[in-house]
Amino acid sequence: MKLEKHSWQKLRRCPLHAIITNLIIFDDKLYVINRTDHEILIFVYDRKKWKFVIDLPNKNFSVVAKGNCIYVIDGTSSSVNCVSPRETPVLHSEIKFPDMMRNAESALDFDKSILIFCSTDSDERSTVISLEVPVYT
Repeated sequence: MKLEKHSWQKLRRCPLHAIITNLIIFDDKLYVINRTDHEILIFVYDRKKWKFVIDLPNKNFSVVAKGNCIYVIDGTSSSVNCVSPRETPVLHSEIKFPDMMRNAESALDFDKSILIFCSTDSDERSTVISLEVPVYT
């Protein structure tokens, strides 16, 4: 999907979209991350239509694209799910993160790792964790 500078394009609405929580550009395609009551749904907009990519359980998450994968940081299960969305979606791995890493709020692709920003139970402190991620091709 190519857009000219300062141009707008209205995309068709996907009937399965619930609450859109994140948008990611990956391989020059638009990925939309939705949250329902019990799961995460990932869709891609490809050639004027929406395609379902994958669903993951839970709803407290952050999403970041890095390399050939999309990483879903799940605050409910304290894990990071690595999804390869090309061709057939593959859930490559689930990385458990340390106990101190609770309440993941956002993530950022940085160098060879992902920086994950977490809050603590009190509002006084927050934590930033650098998670080195494997390279999948």
